[in-house]
This record gives sequence, structure tokens and C-alpha cells, in this order.
Amino acid sequence: MATTTTTRSAKKAERLAAEARMNAAKQEAQRAAATNTCPQCGNAVYQNLALAGWVQCHGFPAASHRRPGHENDAKCNWQGFTH
Repeated sequence: MATTTTTRSAKKAERLAAEARMNAAKQEAQRAAATNTCPQCGNAVYQNLALAGWVQCHGFPAASHRRPGHENDAKCNWQGFTH
């Protein structure tokens, strides 16, 4: 029975840690959207309308797929979800 209690405690700790990471990532994306600034490189960010709440750095896609005026921005792989 001690193994079950230990296993449950470990799973609960993992779940709480995962929830904390997800909340931190969500808050980071919300801050980026509110300030229009990428947390990694400082470029502007934009809402990708393919999925609700998806925010991406202007430097995210390949230069040939970037929005007009952002073709020469530094490459950045940051993206996040606001909800």
C-alpha cells in the first residue's frame, strides 16, 4: 500500500508542476500579446488566426512567409497560447 501512496503523491506532484509550467507559459503569451513584444528576441508579435489565442513572433516563420515589412527580422522560434 505504501507504493500506491507514493505513486499517487508522485503523480500529483507531476501534475501540479505541469500545471505551473502551463500557467507560466500562458501568462508569458498574454504579456507578449499585451505589450506586442516577443519575450525572447524583442520583435513584435502577432495573433495567428489559425487557432484562437495563438501568438507568434514576427521572426517565427521562414523569411519568405513573414508578413510584409518583417522579412529581415531576426529568426525567432517563440510562439505561445493566451488561453
